[in-house]
Formats: sequence, C-alpha cells, structure tokens
Amino acid sequence: MESKKTSADTTPQTPPKKHRRLKVAALILLGIVALLLLAVLTAPTALSSAGGRRFLLSRINRAVDGQVGIDALSVGWFSGVKLTNLSFESGDGAAQVRVGHIESHPKYTSLIGGRMDMGKTVIDSPQIHLKLSAESDRKPVAKAPTKSAPSRGTPFVLPVHLIDLEVLKGDAVIEVLDANAQSRRIAFKNIASTVTLNETGQTSRLNATMDVSNGQSAGSVKAEAQVTPPKKGWTLEDTDGTFKVSLSQLDLDTLAPLLALAGVDAQTGGILNAEAEVQIRKGALETLVAEATIANFSQGIGDQKVVFDEPVTLSAKGGLKNNVLQIDALNVKTPFCTVTGSGDAETLDYAVKADLAQTQTFLKQFTDLGGYAMAGQLDMSGRINIAENTVASSGAGTIKTLLIEKEDATAPPTDVSLDYDFTMDNAQQQLTIASATLEALPGTIHLADASIPLGHTETPPISLTAQADLDMAKAWPYAQILAEAPADITLAGLLNTTLSVQTLDDTLHIKTDRTGIRNLHVAKEGSEPFVQDQVTLLADITLNLARQSIGINAFDMQSAAGETLIKIIKGKLEQSSDEGMSKMDAEIEAEYDLQTVSAFAAPFLPEGLKVQGKRKDRFVLSSQWPQDAPEQKIANLNGTGGFGFEQAEYVGLNFGPTELAMNIRQGVVNMTIPETTVNRGKLRFAGTIDLNEEPMFLRLNEPTALLENVQINDIISAQLLTYVNPIFAGAVRTSGLANLTCRKLVLPLSSDHSDKLDIDATVNIADVRLQAGDFLGQIMTLVNLRQTVQLNVQPTDFLVRQGRVSYRDMAIELGDYPLNFSGSLGLDNTLSMNVKLPLSMDFRPVRLADAGTNRIEIPLGGTVQKPAIDTERLLRQQLEQQRDRLIQEGLRRLF
Repeated sequence: MESKKTSADTTPQTPPKKHRRLKVAALILLGIVALLLLAVLTAPTALSSAGGRRFLLSRINRAVDGQVGIDALSVGWFSGVKLTNLSFESGDGAAQVRVGHIESHPKYTSLIGGRMDMGKTVIDSPQIHLKLSAESDRKPVAKAPTKSAPSRGTPFVLPVHLIDLEVLKGDAVIEVLDANAQSRRIAFKNIASTVTLNETGQTSRLNATMDVSNGQSAGSVKAEAQVTPPKKGWTLEDTDGTFKVSLSQLDLDTLAPLLALAGVDAQTGGILNAEAEVQIRKGALETLVAEATIANFSQGIGDQKVVFDEPVTLSAKGGLKNNVLQIDALNVKTPFCTVTGSGDAETLDYAVKADLAQTQTFLKQFTDLGGYAMAGQLDMSGRINIAENTVASSGAGTIKTLLIEKEDATAPPTDVSLDYDFTMDNAQQQLTIASATLEALPGTIHLADASIPLGHTETPPISLTAQADLDMAKAWPYAQILAEAPADITLAGLLNTTLSVQTLDDTLHIKTDRTGIRNLHVAKEGSEPFVQDQVTLLADITLNLARQSIGINAFDMQSAAGETLIKIIKGKLEQSSDEGMSKMDAEIEAEYDLQTVSAFAAPFLPEGLKVQGKRKDRFVLSSQWPQDAPEQKIANLNGTGGFGFEQAEYVGLNFGPTELAMNIRQGVVNMTIPETTVNRGKLRFAGTIDLNEEPMFLRLNEPTALLENVQINDIISAQLLTYVNPIFAGAVRTSGLANLTCRKLVLPLSSDHSDKLDIDATVNIADVRLQAGDFLGQIMTLVNLRQTVQLNVQPTDFLVRQGRVSYRDMAIELGDYPLNFSGSLGLDNTLSMNVKLPLSMDFRPVRLADAGTNRIEIPLGGTVQKPAIDTERLLRQQLEQQRDRLIQEGLRRLF
C-alpha cells in the first residue's frame, strides 16, 4: 500500500494551457521588436541607397516649386548625416542654391522628447544666386492677415534647440533687374560664420564675416553676438546680450541694388567705416555706442552730383535709463554742417552750425531753390520738448555775413540774429508761436501770439500779431531780390508798423492802425522824387478765399499835416458761381494825390511822366462768363469810370487840367479827351483799347487833329522831333508851333512790341527857331547862314511802320533856302535818307523862288542823333550819274 503511494507521487504532471499562451505571446512580441529594431537599424542604409535618395527627392520636389538635387546622401546612426552637392533651382529660375557639402551629427534620441539637437553641423561652400525685381517693378502681393505680435514675456519656440553650426567659404549674389531688364549686382563673398545655440538660460554665440562688393574693391562686414535668454524660454524679457557690428572699407555704391529692392533709386557713393556695439540687460537697451565715417561721400540725382572733399562722421552714445531713452551724445559732422545733441525721449538739447553756401550746393540737387543763392555761417542752439501730442521748441542763433543773390542782383551782406519759441499740437493740428524775432541790417521783425492751423481738418482760426521796425532803404535791396521789386525804383524811410492777421471761417482779416513812415523818399530814375517827412497808414482789409472776394473797409494814408494822400472810401471785389455761370462785381471809390500815386505806380508808367492833382474818382466793373470758359471773363467785362489830373508833364509836353472819360463794353475800353491844353496849344483824342488783344493797342477812333499849335522846346526836339527830321539832331534853344493830324494811330501798350506802332499822319511845324546842331550847321555854311535860324517844316505826310518813320518828300524852308528830305529814320536810331541841298549842280545857292531848279542831292547815313553823309552811297550815285551822262553824250554824237 505504501509502495504504490510513493510511486504515484513521483509521476510528472502536464503544465496548464495558460502558461503556453504566455510563452507564445512573449515570442511574438520579441519577434515584433526584432523586426522594428531591424527596420530602424536598416533605415539609414535604405535612405543612403540610390533608391532611397531618389524616393526622398521625389517627395521633396513634389512639395516645392522648383527642383532639388543631391549627388550623394549618407545617413548613419553614429556617422550622422552627410550631403554632397545639394542644389536647388526655383521654377522661375530666380533662385539658385548650391552647397558643396553638408555634414551634421544630430542626437536622434532628442527626437523622443520632441526636441531637435543638431550637434556639430558644417555647411561647406554654399553658393546662392537670387534674381529679383526692383520695388517699383514688382506686382503687389496680397498679404495674409497678420497675427498680433507676442508680448515681450511670451516665449517662442525655435525649431532647433541645440546646434554647433559652422559655415565655410560661402558666396551669395543678389541681382536686381529694373523695368528695362538692366541688372545691378551685389556680391557677398568669403562668408564664414559660427553659431553656437545652447539651452535656454545659457549663453548662445554668433560670429560672422563676409566681403561685400559689386565688382570693385570689396569691403568687409563682421558681426558678433552673445545672448543669454531666461530659462523659461526665448523671450526678450530678462534677456541679456551684446551685439557688435564692424564695417570696413564698404563702398556705398555697392548697396544700390539693395536700396532698389526697397524702391529707392539712390546714387550714393563713398567709403564707409563703422563700428557699433549694443548691450541689452533684462530685455532693455542698456547702452548703444556707434561711430561711422564716410570718406569721399557723393550724392547725385539725375545729371547732378556733389562730392564731399572732407569725410562725413557720425557718433552716438545712449541707452535706456529707468525705461527712458537717454541720448548721452549725438554728433554728426559733414563738410557743410555740424549737428550735436543730447537729452532724453522728452527733452533734447541741440546745436547746429552750417555753411549756407555749401548747404545750398547740397540741397539744390533735391529741390529747386528758385535761382536764389545764399552764403553765411549759421549757428543755432535750442531745446526740443516732446510730449504725447505736442512738440515744443525754443532757441536762438545767428547768421554771420548773410549774403543773398538772385541772377545778377546781390543784397548787401548782413549779420542776422533770431530767436523763437513755438509749440506744435499734433492732436489739434495747430502751431502756436509764442514769440519769434529776427534782427538784421534792415531792422527788426517780431511775431507774437501767433496761432496757425495745420492740415485740412477742423481747426481754430489763424491769429497773429507782427511788429516791424525797418530802414526801408536798407530793406529795399532784399525786396528787389525776394519779392522782385523794381530795380529802377529807390525807396527810403523809417517804417514802424504793427499788423494783426486773423481768420474766421474762409475770411482773412488784415488790420493795422499803427503804421508810420518817417522821411519817406520814393524815386524813379529820370523822375522827380516823392518826399514826405511823415506818412501814417490805417488799413482794414478782408479777403474771402472761398468767394475770391476782397473788401477794403478802411485805407487811409495821410501826410504829417493830416492831408490825405490815398484814401479808399469804398472798395470791394466779389466773385461767385451759380448754374454754370461765373460772375464778378467790383467797385472802388477813392480820394488820392496823383503825385503820391504816380510815385508808387512809377514802375508801370512811362519813364519821365509826372502827374499832379487831387482826385476823387469812382470805378465800377462787372462781368459774366461760362464757368468752363474763364478766358471770356475779360471779353465780357463792362464798366465805367473817369480819370484826370490838374497838371502833367511828359517828354516836354506840359498838359493843363484834363478829364479822361472811360467806358468799358464787352472788354473794349472807350477813352475820350474832349479837348485840353498842352504847351499853350490844344490836344483832343478819342480812342479804344481792346482788352482781349495780346499785346493790347490804343487805337484812334477816327481821323483827328490831335495837336494844334503846340509849342515845341528842346525836350520835344531831342526826344521826338529828331525821329522826324535830321535837322533837329543836336539842336538847342528850339521853339515853334507844331500841328499833327492823324488818319490812323495804333499804339502798342507794351514796349516789347514797339515794332507794331502804326501811324499815318500829316505834320507841319511853323516859325521854328533854333540853334543848329552839327549836321544842320554844315548845310547852313554852304549858304552863309548863321547858326541861329528860322525855318518852317511844310505839311508832310508820313508813315510809322515796322519801327521806321518814312516819307517821300519833307520840304523845309531854311530861311530863304529850300531843303527837301526823303527816306526813313528808325526807332532803333538807324538812318537812311537823301537830302536835296540848296545848291545847284554848279554849286551855286538856290533860293526858295527857284526851288524847282535841279539841285545837288546827297545820301545820309549815321544815326538819328548823329546824321552824316553816306560817302559810299554818294560815290555810287556819282558813278551812276557819270555813266548816264557819258551814255547820253555818246547817243547825241551818233544821232
């Protein structure tokens, strides 16, 4: 019984089925892991094979616009990644990239944690060629909606966490094409850089160098950077860093292609050397130090170019202190100016010194200076205060030996001092000038409490007060240059004025009640000056710019004795438009002293005209014209008025009291002088001026006896009668009675069109007594007459056309002897005439009774002022006469 039990206990038992299942599952799992491990271990080999490389390139080329190529690809778990002859060309051929060799040793295990640690990476011999269009030639590209920028404290994630990168022997070319397919290139050669990117909280470093050129001598660029971000990630907040940039012998002309990409067509040249260093502490700019020098700087636009002989230098030092920008020093020096400054973001002290002549030479290539030229030394200093919506500035300065020129006119040199205090409110769009003063040789001009709106928005009105003390004689040369005041007028006197200017809506209001001039002297060459010991002026004028209207509420110029010189009782000019038609109405009523008015109007009056008398006249004008045809404004002008004088003098003609009535109908002025006295004779005239003509002419209405028994004198003889006949040349002590009857008179009102003067008239001068000049004296010696003689000019028809006075026969009774002239005299002083002398062909004197006798005729030349015998014409005439005489004698012998 025991033996059986023992035997039964030692018999083996069969394992349960569940243990078998676990074993099978374990074997399957081990198989799967082995397969995965085999796939991972063999993946680099697969990718490095030709088939794997082709597969990878096909996937890449389908995803990009262009063609990517790789000659060799090697991937290994321990040997890293190696690429040989990597290339890329964009679909349009604008971008080409070639890299000789790339080698990287990434840590593959970092990918498990979602990181990319590239390890040591070398890019050898990269070459990049880009073809781009200039900014002005590029088509606008639709912009995707922009995302708001992250705040300073928000970390951003870099695609690479760790890398030790080195770039060797890199080259890059950027080619910029303009609209004409002309290309400009900039080349970056010998690019070398190292980038060490570490974990956040540790220092990362960058070093880079390159040469920059455009086919000429190359400049160099070096950059260094050390950045330590906070551990929480790459964010500007709490980041420390140092950045250094160095530029050496960089030709600015090489940067032209890059500027063209930004749409700037620059012609800037020069050699730039510069260094800059920036330090950041806790995300804030702690210090900035920069220095730059540009040698042989040049700037040009179009055909103009300016080259500086001296270098341009710049230095700056500053930073942030307590989160406020601090400018410790700013210095800019050019050959024509020096600028220095210091301060902070709210207050800046500045100083400027400039040579105005050299500054102008530089500026005139960018803007038209209107023909003005300036010279002098500017020295300005002041302070600028910047607030949220306002910029205020105050300062003072001088200009030593300021010289202003335009064309051939030059103002006297003067020293200038100026000071100012103004505030510009950007929110209100308003400039407020608390005060501004300018002192120079002519005097002082002061502005105070000025308020000037800026822009076109709803703004407060203009308001300013100006005060001036000027020596007008010293100011006049500046007015001739700056305001084109007439050069043949001289103006003197001491001006003191206070002027206020205000606006309300579209109305400008100008007013002065304190303007005075002491020792006023106004003169024009050849005219009697206008002189007043004291002149006062009260004026109140409004201008409506929208309605183009002028209203003279008051204008009263008085002498020291309170006598009115010019007083406008009523003055207005209004224009309006409605339903396609424009309308103009004007009216002026004034009292004035003609001597005063003629002195101020001298530039527009004939030289030598003197007018006297006190007048009170009224003029009314009106016109209507289609709004789209403004040239018809004058054509439709209508009006009435009158003018006159008590006494006038012009070229020896002394006029008595005269009234001139004017009536304007459809742009044609009708003028009538019924009859007035002139040199104890009579003058009458009725004519028209068509305001639509260019140039304008004064035309006689009908044949008229203009002058009747007008006494002549030396002035009339010298300025008028010498153009009628040579006998008046050089004559003195002249007297006589002149009569002129015009059948036609067309007088141009512009001296530039004197050749269009057209006269058809008859003249005679009776009882002439004169002391002969050289020419007439020579004729008188032929008949033994004295130098003082009595003569008569018989009625003679003459014409004035194309600038010449001509007639066929002007008969003159020289005492008891006849003289006959024919030919022409030019208003340009030329002379071409013939004169029949009171001598027979055998040189015997001929009396008036025998005037029909054959007499000697000689040609005249020379000038109107100095007539002389034309010997060349005389010899030619004598030869012709001898020839004719010989032919006649030969014919008589034959027949």
